[in-house]
Amino acid sequence: MRLRGTHILPRLFAALSLSVMLVAGALASFAAAPALAATPSVDVFVGYADNLRANPANFPTPWTDPEIIFLGCTNCTYDAGAVRIANNTLSSVTVNALAIRMDTCVFALWSSALPLSLAPGQQLIVTQTADGADSGCTSNGHMDTSDVGPGGQGWAGRCDNSGIIPEVDVTIDGVSSSIPDTGRVLNTGGVDKADCFGGANESTQWVPIQSNPCESASLTLDPSSQTAYLGDQASVTATLVNGCNDPLQGATVNFTVISGPNAGVNGSAPTDRDGHATFNYAGSVTGQDTVIAEVDNPVGAIFSNSVTVDWQKMPTTLVYHTVTTGDFGDVASVSATLTDVHNNPVANEPVTITLNGSESCQANTDTNGVAACSITPGELPGGSYQITASFAGDATHLGSDATPVAFDVTKEETATVFTVTSATSSDYNDPAIVSATVTSDDGVPVVNEPVTFTLDGVDQCAGTTDSTGLASCQLTPSEQAGTYTLTAHFDGNAYYLASDVSAPFQVTLEETSLAITSSNTLATGATTVSARLLEDNDPNTPIAGRTVSFTAVSNDDGTTYQGSGTTGTDGVASVDLQLPPGDYLLTAHFSSDGFYQPADAAAQAHLYVYAPTGFSIWGGNGGGTAASPNVTLGGDYLFWGAQWAKQVTGGDYQATSSFKGYANSLSADGSGWTTDPGNSSSPPSSVASYIGVIVTTDVQQDGSAISGNVAELVVVKVDNPSGYLPDPGHPASGVVLAVVH
Repeated sequence: MRLRGTHILPRLFAALSLSVMLVAGALASFAAAPALAATPSVDVFVGYADNLRANPANFPTPWTDPEIIFLGCTNCTYDAGAVRIANNTLSSVTVNALAIRMDTCVFALWSSALPLSLAPGQQLIVTQTADGADSGCTSNGHMDTSDVGPGGQGWAGRCDNSGIIPEVDVTIDGVSSSIPDTGRVLNTGGVDKADCFGGANESTQWVPIQSNPCESASLTLDPSSQTAYLGDQASVTATLVNGCNDPLQGATVNFTVISGPNAGVNGSAPTDRDGHATFNYAGSVTGQDTVIAEVDNPVGAIFSNSVTVDWQKMPTTLVYHTVTTGDFGDVASVSATLTDVHNNPVANEPVTITLNGSESCQANTDTNGVAACSITPGELPGGSYQITASFAGDATHLGSDATPVAFDVTKEETATVFTVTSATSSDYNDPAIVSATVTSDDGVPVVNEPVTFTLDGVDQCAGTTDSTGLASCQLTPSEQAGTYTLTAHFDGNAYYLASDVSAPFQVTLEETSLAITSSNTLATGATTVSARLLEDNDPNTPIAGRTVSFTAVSNDDGTTYQGSGTTGTDGVASVDLQLPPGDYLLTAHFSSDGFYQPADAAAQAHLYVYAPTGFSIWGGNGGGTAASPNVTLGGDYLFWGAQWAKQVTGGDYQATSSFKGYANSLSADGSGWTTDPGNSSSPPSSVASYIGVIVTTDVQQDGSAISGNVAELVVVKVDNPSGYLPDPGHPASGVVLAVVH
């Protein structure tokens, strides 16, 4: 072969391949190289390298790629045949020897590097080891197998066929085989192709040995277009094959995003046994990327078609999945889960949960995609409302809304509790302040609602709760003394459930007071005594319908008189004891009836019962007291006798001594009296021990008619009742005990 000079040719390349399985030292089978998942085998390929007349698509590819153990010169002028061995088994193999036989000429330029081990998937390429080319059988590192003729003679420029079928002698794991290159790839068909076809490029892409030559190669990138989501990875696959569609294994494919939001992103990967190489990359911005791939070899590059990746925001799904009911005013814990289109949780994103378009809360999703927060329902209980969840989206995620879920608002539970200041006891009929608070079960006051207090199911009062939930009222027990149940009840409303509370309540006897109200001077025939029964000594609260017992004991002889009366609406009880004239100790008593405390009136030490008379004593002399202005209590006075007028020492006395002390007639209004002189006044034949006597301070006489005033009436204890006679010659006197009221 003649050297035509060095120059740059268009960047093209091609490849050819064939596989062979070596078993028990003999050639077992030949087949096109399958994928790694196919039957494990050691595959042998042949090709021809020519960069004098560069054509990237025809130049054997791969060449010096990282996946290749390359035994040949690098960065040199190539005009040589080449052999590629691929270990597509599951274990390492050893290449013990490798030679190319051209009739009698044998090339084994790389023998010093053998034996060597090929790991699974690893390949070996052997070719010329020195820069340049020579015709004929040489041993200087050149291996221009297209210029070797029979017997090793030079064949440069020869267009007649040499008739040589090259052979590849290979020993692997100690098993030797000679494989004929029946397609005569190594000697370009047995002619100097460079001279015979007008200086044509001699490169022939890798083909499986014993295959016909296949020029050119193609690099295809798939898919032509795709949609990918931000956060995901887009995947494109390059397929490198020769012109016969045989895969080219071990070539480094360089991928580049040449335009779009992710322009500049790149990566590389070797082709596998099927000629495939895959590139995955993630997008960070929406938009359309354009991606291409290329495979480089010593004479240029093989370019793929361009493909597009349309980056879109990641779709999301939001699902509300927690509580569907809650009490009015109670905090409800709610949550929703945010996932992407692959059902993966989306973390650290804000999610808003809303009830009835009113109450809402917001929280960021956790690592499980769950956003949890709390809402407080303020809707009318008994209704069903919609609860929704929404995610607005962000730079990489589309927004989403959860399917609305029905949320039932129920009445809030309440607690009614007596306060520490609420009364726990009271006297019968005495008002007591009872109080209680009503709150929700979480302590929120229930405001402006009625609370009813009931004692023993009978007595009631009601109060309205204030801003603190406190209600109070005045309850007046009507029960007998004893222990009863006091209940405070909140009836509930549209928002709150009813509640109540009960506690013992002690009703005690009401305090009473009893006082004798009758006079301490009573005339015979009108000896009615009385006493007034009051609550708490309050004149405005008389006790009616109760029995008061009276006892009068004579201070003279100890005789006892008893009687009882029932109090009226004014609280006064009366009874006529029918007492004879005398001096009595009067007492009054009320016994408890289960409602009131017993009471005793202050004793009336002297109740004077007198017999009314017309006798009189003179009261005009002065010396009286406030209790008895005209006479001296305890003084002994003459009330009958011929000497009656001699006691007059002062005052207005105009009568003669004919007035003996007895008035036989009183005026209708009781303010005056008249009488006749002497015995003609008709005095009684006898007198009682206690009599009523007129005190007069003004006596006048007109002829035989004598008259006077009634200044007051007093009770007189007669000194000697038995010694009394209606004869003025037998005077009668007594001690003034009391003024009659």
